Amino acid sequence: RGVEKLKGNLHTRRILRHFFEAQKPVAAIGEAVELLALCDRLAGMEISASAAQLQTVKDAGAVICDGGATIDSHLLTFSHFASEGLETIIQHMAEERVFQRAA
Repeated sequence: RGVEKLKGNLHTRRILRHFFEAQKPVAAIGEAVELLALCDRLAGMEISASAAQLQTVKDAGAVICDGGATIDSHLLTFSHFASEGLETIIQHMAEERVFQRAA
């Protein structure tokens, strides 16, 4: 229900577009991956998605990756919540300094 409500909210699109344009870190897990299609910035980006979200994100131009988690630039996607691999992804983002504010 929460994702469906966010889909109809214009602020959701505005916020997601801002994060993508500013190259700020974005993480989406499970059904939240479908929200990424709203911002029209998925073309060519590699993502992980569950079967229920595949068509929506494919239609938005995303490249679907096998596996439960994918990192593409500032975007982290998880096909479902799983703690396996989460530490590795967080470490990668810390090394890339995507969590640090620009001075």
